[in-house]
Amino acid sequence: MGFYNSKAFKILKQDGIVKSLNYFFRKHEILSIFNQLLIPFLIYIYPKIILDRKQHVSFIALRRKFIDNYKRIVSIDPMFFKNNLKKHVEWLESDIFKQEYIELVKKYNV
Repeated sequence: MGFYNSKAFKILKQDGIVKSLNYFFRKHEILSIFNQLLIPFLIYIYPKIILDRKQHVSFIALRRKFIDNYKRIVSIDPMFFKNNLKKHVEWLESDIFKQEYIELVKKYNV
């Protein structure tokens, strides 16, 4: 079976190069190797590049608490993590979030 008869080529013709590469990486388990390199970069190095000093301190506090969640998010969709990290940290530092958090702590006595 040649490349022109393969499922990867059919996906390339129908859905484009991104889905074709995704299929190829999943089939050949290259994506898991890529994720093993990408996860530490996005969780430990990328925040140092994108966030300012105050936001980075907040992110480190979150990372200590939610490291497993962050690893799952990065392994599922690294671009979502990359694109929304700064917005997420800004929201956590906002007054609205702090007020809601204080109300929840008072309500549940945590």
